[in-house]
Amino acid sequence: QLPLQLSPRRAMGRDKQPQDFEEHQIARPIARAKWLLDPDATTSVTEVVDITEPKDIHSILANLASASSDELLQLHTLNGALRDGGHDAAEDACRLGGIRISIDMLKSKRPEVLEKSLEALWLLVDDHDSCQELIQRNGHHEIWRILRRHRNDQLASNVFRLMAETLYGESRSSTFWKDGLDGHFLSEALDWSIQVALSSHSSHTLGFVCDVAALWLQRCPTGLEAVKALLHNVPALLQAMAVCPNNALLQHGCRLLWAMAEVTSRAQHVHARCWPESLGQPTLRALEEMKHMDLPP
Repeated sequence: QLPLQLSPRRAMGRDKQPQDFEEHQIARPIARAKWLLDPDATTSVTEVVDITEPKDIHSILANLASASSDELLQLHTLNGALRDGGHDAAEDACRLGGIRISIDMLKSKRPEVLEKSLEALWLLVDDHDSCQELIQRNGHHEIWRILRRHRNDQLASNVFRLMAETLYGESRSSTFWKDGLDGHFLSEALDWSIQVALSSHSSHTLGFVCDVAALWLQRCPTGLEAVKALLHNVPALLQAMAVCPNNALLQHGCRLLWAMAEVTSRAQHVHARCWPESLGQPTLRALEEMKHMDLPP
């Protein structure tokens, strides 16, 4: 059987490994102009950190909260401390208000500060309690608003990487499924991340987008209307899965296709057929071929 219902990649409850921090350059140009890098974001966010800056979590967070220090420098230092300290450092930072402070940083107008703030949240939220604090502080709405304000490829990649882990903590009754995410925007994100995968053969971001879209389909109250919003993405998604045949993308891509089929199947008794025959049969054939692919470990 096809691995259509797979557990999503979760980092909850473990230290995030060095390979998780590998940065993948996104090839340009990207066809959708609205997703091109913001002009204000062209400055590199790789800084030389002053070794005289305090490295303990308490001092770093105090400097960030004071708003009297260089936000970018302090976020860079915080992320380094969290990477070095693993889960224990994340717990200490959460206890000292790290999630609240990082969410406050999301109000910045500087894309480079937003990028580092999203990375900080990804490092901080690594268990159930920290995920729930993010949700209770309206973090997902704040994170999603970033893409509304800044159509920026690196920010988009960081947003979907974070939300692919934390959205599972949102309850099924949460208003976020209806008022936060929407099919039109997710369809644009799929278009963009598919183009990235096809142009650069780097499918990491596409996997995150597929994961978020699949979960939204399963919890969105609009049913078939949600599926219809993403149907036109299927042919290009299958092409990307063929061009970039790695396990992570195939798992998340198949999971998205399964979610679309499952929602459609549930609604068949009250709605007209959703999947056109010209799309359904090629999808089935492509999935059948994927069963026999010799995938890398």
